[in-house]
Amino acid sequence: MVGDWRRPQRSENFRWGNGRLAFAYCATLGDRGSATPIERLTSVDALLLWAVEAQLADPAGPPPAALGPALALREAIYATGRAVSLAEQPDGDDVALVNDWAGRPGAVPQLVVAGPGQPYSRIRATSIDQILADIARDAVDAIGNSPLRVRRCAAPTCRGVFLDDSPAATRRWCSMSTCGNRSKKATYRQQHAVDAGQRP
Repeated sequence: MVGDWRRPQRSENFRWGNGRLAFAYCATLGDRGSATPIERLTSVDALLLWAVEAQLADPAGPPPAALGPALALREAIYATGRAVSLAEQPDGDDVALVNDWAGRPGAVPQLVVAGPGQPYSRIRATSIDQILADIARDAVDAIGNSPLRVRRCAAPTCRGVFLDDSPAATRRWCSMSTCGNRSKKATYRQQHAVDAGQRP
């Protein structure tokens, strides 16, 4: 299992509300449903920053590598999750790519003497390939074990994939703090405009 990626201190560079590490990785391409998607992994440095914030790598490493394979894996995970969310058959090539990465060596857990009362267990990758392998394994676990909980965000400009971990399985947005908030504000504005128009 990868580090506790849900609770670290983070910047505002990336989105983390998708319920699983692999789906948060998919969110590095934002606004997929719009005419102008937002690419957050514009460089290997951006990928490494994401990995640090996901607690998969230390700020000092791992060394840079080609960005292309990382983007290809991201899109294969997204396409597979999207297909499952729509009760469609995932593309065989996408599934094969995710499985290929999931079968590669990932980061190795290590004990770190950090001081009294501090966590002693860390998982830190020494290569981007290890990071991608851990992400792919998380995708296999999320999609393979909870396919009926894989959802696509209801926000038309987002369309990100997420894991619905709500008790009643009724979650609609990838993140309540972003897409959910925007949707509720838009509904309120529309209702307010309708109410204003109906006044005598």
